[in-house]
Amino acid sequence: MEVTKIEVFKRNEKKYIKFIFSGRLEPNDADTAIIQWKEIFSKDPGIKYIVIWDCVRMQGYDHEARKKWQTALSELEKQIDFIWIITQSTMFKMGAQVMALLTNLNLKVVDTEDNIKY
Repeated sequence: MEVTKIEVFKRNEKKYIKFIFSGRLEPNDADTAIIQWKEIFSKDPGIKYIVIWDCVRMQGYDHEARKKWQTALSELEKQIDFIWIITQSTMFKMGAQVMALLTNLNLKVVDTEDNIKY
């Protein structure tokens, strides 16, 4: 089963990268997604992306995977314009609030993709 699927698209002259998480995110899954993320960003240096994390089907994550993700976030922060997090999980919503407080990233949590303002 694919744990993370990545889609890249353009809408209204803005570039998007969307991560669709399923199941539990383990460290090796995070490594694979981060490598792809860095490759995509390296093709457009200087371009800012809107990032979407679709966590609706995500069942959790390993502590080490979370640390890897946070490291990648800080490395790629200059190319991130905004982060949308799609989840209904109270735990993920609280984590997003903590992330917003601890970083300079602009992010918003929504319950469904329909609530994203493209």
